[in-house]
Amino acid sequence: MALVAGKNTVIEALKGGRKVFKIIVEKGNHKDSKIFWILEFAREKKIPVVFVDRQEALKKGIKLKQGVAAEIEDFRYTDYDTLLELAEKQENSLLVILDNIEDPQNFGNIIRTAEFFGVSGIVIRKRRSVQVTPVVERISQGATSKVKISRVPNLASAIDKAKSKGFFVVGLDEDSKIILTPEKLEAKTLLVVGGEDRGISRLVKEKCEVLLRLEGPGSVGSLNAASAFAAACYCYVLREIK
Repeated sequence: MALVAGKNTVIEALKGGRKVFKIIVEKGNHKDSKIFWILEFAREKKIPVVFVDRQEALKKGIKLKQGVAAEIEDFRYTDYDTLLELAEKQENSLLVILDNIEDPQNFGNIIRTAEFFGVSGIVIRKRRSVQVTPVVERISQGATSKVKISRVPNLASAIDKAKSKGFFVVGLDEDSKIILTPEKLEAKTLLVVGGEDRGISRLVKEKCEVLLRLEGPGSVGSLNAASAFAAACYCYVLREIK
């Protein structure tokens, strides 16, 4: 069971079909329009609602964000083979592999960006990687309820499977001599994004068919993982428009 907090996060969890065990609302917040919607939804679905004082909630270890939280079932990851099968059927499909991403803030922002751009799915390691936690869900503002996320034991093997399904594998690497442009991406692209400190690991980098870097007119040499991912997603959208 997971505890998620924040109006948008709770709303998306309710809409996303995950089992909700209990909704916790700070006393006096029932007139807020979004919390009113949550309460109405809970009434219709017969979900228990508890009203508490903020200090009372803190004593119980419950952190209310924007006056509301919910106890829901743990996040359900999508089987990787299923994710590939679904993505393969789409005419335009962008999959993302995250390598060495350990910061929940980055991961949450990446998930939110992925939902905004209609990314087909995100792939992470089962170990030595940030996982979908209540903190990540809050930062994503509920986007975890809409984005398919898979966990695999080996990213290199996952890339090989994607290649066998016709995906073109692109790695973001600030040291590459090739600049990322929409023309460099294909209809079915697997984008590999590395962590800020370690980047893409050697074995995973060797699996990439091309390494590309972002180019900007400013003096800052690189972007953080979430911002770089957003820029790459926009390049992919521009490829579709053209």
